[in-house]
Amino acid sequence: MGAITLVVRKGSRDEKRTETGLTQFVAELFFGATTHRPDREAVLEEIDALGASVKVKVSPESTIFQISGRASDLPKLAELFGDMLNNPAPAAEDVESTRQEILDAIDTLQMDPESWVDHHVLATAFVPGSSLAKAELPDRKVVEHVRREDLLAFRRQLLRGDQCALVVTGGAELDEKTARACTASLVAGRSAARSRNTPAWQGASRPPVKYVRQPVPGDRPKLDVSLVLPGIARDDPDWLADSVLQQILSGGMLARLFAVVRGKLGLCYGITAESQRYENCGAFIISTSALPENGPPALAAAVSQLRDLAENGPKDKELSDAKKQFAFAMGYQEESAKMRGLATAIRWGAGKPFESREARLAAINGITKQDVQRMAQRLVSRLPEARLVYSATHDVGKELAAAVQSSALHQHDDRGVA
Repeated sequence: MGAITLVVRKGSRDEKRTETGLTQFVAELFFGATTHRPDREAVLEEIDALGASVKVKVSPESTIFQISGRASDLPKLAELFGDMLNNPAPAAEDVESTRQEILDAIDTLQMDPESWVDHHVLATAFVPGSSLAKAELPDRKVVEHVRREDLLAFRRQLLRGDQCALVVTGGAELDEKTARACTASLVAGRSAARSRNTPAWQGASRPPVKYVRQPVPGDRPKLDVSLVLPGIARDDPDWLADSVLQQILSGGMLARLFAVVRGKLGLCYGITAESQRYENCGAFIISTSALPENGPPALAAAVSQLRDLAENGPKDKELSDAKKQFAFAMGYQEESAKMRGLATAIRWGAGKPFESREARLAAINGITKQDVQRMAQRLVSRLPEARLVYSATHDVGKELAAAVQSSALHQHDDRGVA
């Protein structure tokens, strides 16, 4: 197999207020009609005929396009990919159908409480006006009114040579001439001032300030909630310890949150912990879905597990198992052409140097109990600044906030939360 991946060091965080959603719009139109292939449906049929697949990924700080297929077809894939990159010619009807798809996605998400919470975490956590405080949804008005020529102009600014890299992975190589032809239209421009300010965390009152969605008809009788703490930036020296901590908390069926909050206490169906690390800030998020009356004790039990790690550190076996799981995720799942291309692109987009798998595994194996405990202590120290974003059929904000505050009173033993 082979893969061609284009990574752009710009994402939704870099959009101006009047551009919110345009990166997603441009990304959705990328694999489409060109001046040489004027029929979008025919382009997609050509991709299918090669047994190839395409992927688009838009994040707050990068945008990634990828085409993958048989290594023997790599020159054909490169020609096709280069044509879409260099010669975009979206038909008016393609623009309109893509516009409607994005608007439908916004409406669908607004009706799904769990997805709604996921898409409002950063807007809840950071002060309005900062680059990460924008809702992670495309702006409906922007999507509704943008014109085809505006999209093409925005695309030219997004896909500039000085902020793009072409990554080729898998069982074949592209000759330099073919690779350069892929990106022939990408010319370097003057470096534009980025809007990546360091976002300020929203000051939390006691109880933590809540962000509540107005319920809509058809809401399920359950609570979807995320507890958000100030996290670490992606270049923080504790980032590996942070990743191992996540594995201990929610890396599998025997991880603490799942085993205790769901398995032993029966308070929810699923519960996770994740860290979102950005260029100059981050957020640590604990999320769960539960019956409204079970939400407060579920959050309290989750915070108690984090406090226990801060006070006592991880057990030897759970640390060893977490490092093995994380090493597998980072070291071995990247062996496919697609995953290796994405991993390399994301690392380049983050401004990090390339590293061998051996060096990466050695760094993971070097994480100690003290490293994980120190990271947990850093997070616990920020609990007074916790933010809550939730969607429910009634207002449970006070109960949720009280549960977070009272979690320090819980005692710990080998059976979980007493």
